[in-house]
This record gives sequence, structure tokens and C-alpha cells, in this order.
Amino acid sequence: MLTGGIVRHPPSEASLMKARLTAAGVAEDHLILDEEATNTWENTRFVAAWWQANGRPPLVAVSDPGHLRRCRLMLWAQGVPANAAPAPASGDVRRAVREAAALVVQGPRAVLHRWRHPLP
Repeated sequence: MLTGGIVRHPPSEASLMKARLTAAGVAEDHLILDEEATNTWENTRFVAAWWQANGRPPLVAVSDPGHLRRCRLMLWAQGVPANAAPAPASGDVRRAVREAAALVVQGPRAVLHRWRHPLP
């Protein structure tokens, strides 16, 4: 599932990923797009809903290594187990600092969500 809506300007992040993957030879019918999510929490909520509706298949989260930590934490908060496959790091220091700050702020929120919404 490719997740990511329009952040500032079209096209959506998901459609950009789809274009790169189909250009690399991935069949279009193997790709599921979520073009509504505008942040990581929404991405993981939509993935969790799809995962539950489709028999809970094994998942692999793929993202920048810094973002992947937060992504997996938020999937865990939604009750979705996911393995990780880091994409090549961007090397952007600003992005790394942003991800560290986001993990500090959003990490406790994810844990609190899981605590408030225990899994069956």
C-alpha cells in the first residue's frame, strides 16, 4: 500500500511512488494507493483499516530509516505488526532532526493510544 496524500501541491505522494514503482517494472495491479492521508498517523490508520479488512496479511513498512521508527511505532499503536525495510537514507540533516522531534512528541501519543484502545 502506497500512502500519502497531497502535502503542498499535487500530485499525491502515493501517486509519485506508484509512478516510480511502475517505471521500475512493478505491475500496477499489485499496488494499492491511499491518497487521502496527510500525515503518518493517518497513513497508519488507513493501513490498519485495510489490513484488518483484508485478513491481516504480513506487512513490511518501507520508509526513510528515521521515519521508519515512527511509522512502526504508530502501526504498533494501531495493533498492526509490521516488519521494517529501510529505504536508502536521504542524508538530509533537517529531515533527521524533524523525525527525531516528531518521535519525541508523537511517540508518547502512540503509546497512550494503544493503552486507551487495548487489542481484543
